[in-house]
Amino acid sequence: MAAFEDYYEILQVHPSAEPEVIEAAYKKLAQKYHPDKNKSPTAAEKMKRINAAHDVLSDPVQRKRYHAEWLQRKGGGSKPGGTYALNPPKPVVKPSRIRFANMEPGKTKRTSFIIQNAGGPYTRIWFSNPNSWVRVVDYRSMTASEELPLEVVIEARGLDWGESATEHIRVKLDEEETTVTAEIQTKPKPAAKPKPKPKPPPKTKRQPPPAQSSPKPKRRRFKPAVLTIASLAVVSVLLVIGIDMYHSRQDKIVFMSDRDGSEELYLINADGSNLVRLSYTGVEGVG
Repeated sequence: MAAFEDYYEILQVHPSAEPEVIEAAYKKLAQKYHPDKNKSPTAAEKMKRINAAHDVLSDPVQRKRYHAEWLQRKGGGSKPGGTYALNPPKPVVKPSRIRFANMEPGKTKRTSFIIQNAGGPYTRIWFSNPNSWVRVVDYRSMTASEELPLEVVIEARGLDWGESATEHIRVKLDEEETTVTAEIQTKPKPAAKPKPKPKPPPKTKRQPPPAQSSPKPKRRRFKPAVLTIASLAVVSVLLVIGIDMYHSRQDKIVFMSDRDGSEELYLINADGSNLVRLSYTGVEGVG
């Protein structure tokens, strides 16, 4: 005799679930575990159990008969849709508190948390996305055969210098809820760096001063009076030279007694051809 299986648990629905809920759960699981899409070696066996559970729970007659046996094994109410002594799902998150410390403004950092079920069967899983400084960027099942445990990846972006903030990510299995607390703390604003002191200019060897050439003597500029005196001096010199040249000729000047016994001054040419009397009134030719 085959072992009794909990079809509600296989389809992950509540025993009081409506037919449309059962149908939606079946389609979701069939899409995930169909051998054409899931190459896991356990997918075919898992799909066979899902089909068996769906065949029973989707048929009202078979479901009523199955439900009566299920109640005997589990205990609870008398018919589907009634009140049952079932454990509700219990969402558990690990870690339940995530802290992003020493973040820099604008920088991003990623981490993740895990969602698990520590209670009864569930039909729906849901989690919020704050989409603020922290947001959900990805999620994936950690096994090929079950939806849970589920890894949820979140990303945080650094706020301004020295700021902190807190966000809560809500996680629900059906109507049961828990939260993940995310905190962020950015680094304090760094102190302004002092301006570097300017480097002194490199020392250079002192070059000897260039040799100074002796200044050229300035040309003296003579004043007009000085020029006049100089001109007169030159004329005097030329006059003396002229007189010397005149005396250098062999002409002679002699005193001679005149007939009346007076002395007269005469100029005799060098060749004796001419006798000129020099008087106080002028020059007279004598012969």
